[in-house]
Amino acid sequence: MSTPTHQESAADVVGSGEGLHVPVERFQMKQLLAINPNYFGTLTESQLSPVVKLAGNTTYEELTCVGYNPATTVLEATVAVKQNGGYSGTLCGPGSYEYVRFYLDYGAGWEDAGVASINVHDIADGTDCAGQPWFPLSYAASLQLSPHTSPCSWPRLPKVRAILSWQTIPNDPDFTPVWGNVVETTIQIKPRSWFLVEVVDQLAELNQVKLTLPDDLAYAEKIPLPQPDPGPLSLAELAKVYAGGQVKATGDAAAKTEAAHEVAVPSHRFGFSELLQYTQASSTSAKTFEAKVGQWKQAGLDWSEAVKALLDSDGDVDYEELECLGLNNTLDRVEATFRVKRSTGYGGTLCQSGSTEYVAFWAVFDDDDCDWTYLGTANVQVHDIASIPDGGISYAAALPVDLTHQRRECGSPRVVRLRAVLSWATPPSTTDADEVPYWGNRIDRHAQIAPGPVVPPGTVVPLISIIGGIPVHQIDANGVTTPTAHFSLLGGSTTADPEALGRPCPFARVVAVQGPAYVGHSYRVQVREVGSPSWQTLNQNFTVTDQFGNDSVQSAVGDYYPSLDDTVNQDNLLAVWSTADDTLWEVKLDIAGIAGDDGHKVQLHNTAPVAEIHINPLAGDCSKHTVGTVLDGTYVARDDYLSSYSLGTLPFAAPAGQLTPTGALVQTPLGGSVWTLDTGTPADMQPCGYVLALAVSSRAIYNSSPSYRSSPASVGFCLDAPA
Repeated sequence: MSTPTHQESAADVVGSGEGLHVPVERFQMKQLLAINPNYFGTLTESQLSPVVKLAGNTTYEELTCVGYNPATTVLEATVAVKQNGGYSGTLCGPGSYEYVRFYLDYGAGWEDAGVASINVHDIADGTDCAGQPWFPLSYAASLQLSPHTSPCSWPRLPKVRAILSWQTIPNDPDFTPVWGNVVETTIQIKPRSWFLVEVVDQLAELNQVKLTLPDDLAYAEKIPLPQPDPGPLSLAELAKVYAGGQVKATGDAAAKTEAAHEVAVPSHRFGFSELLQYTQASSTSAKTFEAKVGQWKQAGLDWSEAVKALLDSDGDVDYEELECLGLNNTLDRVEATFRVKRSTGYGGTLCQSGSTEYVAFWAVFDDDDCDWTYLGTANVQVHDIASIPDGGISYAAALPVDLTHQRRECGSPRVVRLRAVLSWATPPSTTDADEVPYWGNRIDRHAQIAPGPVVPPGTVVPLISIIGGIPVHQIDANGVTTPTAHFSLLGGSTTADPEALGRPCPFARVVAVQGPAYVGHSYRVQVREVGSPSWQTLNQNFTVTDQFGNDSVQSAVGDYYPSLDDTVNQDNLLAVWSTADDTLWEVKLDIAGIAGDDGHKVQLHNTAPVAEIHINPLAGDCSKHTVGTVLDGTYVARDDYLSSYSLGTLPFAAPAGQLTPTGALVQTPLGGSVWTLDTGTPADMQPCGYVLALAVSSRAIYNSSPSYRSSPASVGFCLDAPA
């Protein structure tokens, strides 16, 4: 392949772009990197000379925010897509991917938290109903986190580094993207319950005595102790805490913080809920009002001055501020990121109840009248944290949203205007999108809704959106995944084929069925083997998770399940199917009282891969040999949907080149293949007992997640030192 010149046009490559010139460094980036991995000079340690210096370019996309929801343990990133072309094709094609890799630092260095992705395309310029241009389009990606936790007295505030990279997945925390950028922030992990041993240690520290658990209680050292949720602090308690503007740090936080932040919290902040109750009340008796004013005076507070200060407040962002908003097309969620800026003023520490930040979400779906549609409100609990860093703490709020009636075919991009309103301590209006909160702010963005079946508003149509973790449009007519198939969960960055080669993958064991919510209706999911005259109804109980991370059980009433709102069932799980064979099946959804159904084919593959290995019969399995002997034998590694197989020796690996093969991506013939092992010299393979291990993996999607079944086989032998 000849190296392209910088003057070549990308029009035939990108497919759209309204005349936008896409440079060769963009549309042939992968080919250029294949020629020279350091083509753009992004490798810090490389013998290869760069051809074009290009790094951290945000012309086409930019990572704008990163936030975290402590209750749901979800990390979220917002990405602005800025151009109408340069994303490898329109919505009717596969497009390209924006990858966001997250790293966390709890104080001992960066730890890989995983990758999320966003599928992006070329979308022609347009304007909304108010004449505002679509671009930039705001997308969101999220990733479930398994955080390190600690009790409430030791705030966990890890740093997060998020790396955005178009078309290439970042592979280390110092990765430099060609197209993309890096964002760092601090997040707060939800405290866990105290362990018994920690309580004992705290009592010992307070009483300055040595305490230890009795031997017969040693087993309970790490058992979490149940504790009731703390109640809110009273006005008098808040006045006492905030009058001097100091929140005392404890534990490790005290050691790491020179002094608590000495910033007084005004009374119209910590007394906000009471002030609002009386200033917005339709009627209040003079006696009740006088009693409230007296309570404030007794706490050393001036009610009148606080009311004046509150009425002068208009979108105050001194304490918290909404920064980013986007649409997660992988999970059908609107996601917003806000920053908590101060150490005090949030109603108590992590060991107390704290306060609530509310985020209301709105959208303009009508292209003609620009009316706002209220989508719902999410909330996040926040607290006083003395050890807050200078840059504050980033939080995220997400809300599942039903976009069934908003989708269009791929040839007609659907772009909508979104709004998020942040309000501290009291929910924002659900009827007036323009209302300005006392504490908080609002932001607007444009977002592109993923294409799909067109369902007119007001109609109910049975639809299955995801089967076995894979969107149904990425499952072909033969019931296996398409070459570009990705899992819908886990950030949407994981390919169905574990080797990322685009090979077809069937399904195994538990197959989850997901689809839109049909609130007010009941639905039924049925399956049958292709060719069978009768359907089997799926009506077993299964667990669903709400938007706050709480679990509940979904039960069928007869053959039908009552549909759950997506705030209660955030993954839109409709049914689970326990499978056992290797045949082609059909899955069908119908809704009680609604004509029609939605059906899809699913190829099952539950048989485990075949793995066998033997030493040449002349020597035999478990035989003894002298170092220097060349061993050989046969092995079988077979699966109709083989992912890969590997060969290796234990406990010490054979030197490179002395064991052949070491693996492959294609199954062996029925009779197997031959392996050879040159045991070399004692310097190569020391005298010892060895195992030659074979592992054969299938690419059948197991339990609706990127886990795959593997079969092991091994044979032993011994090596003696040469005479």
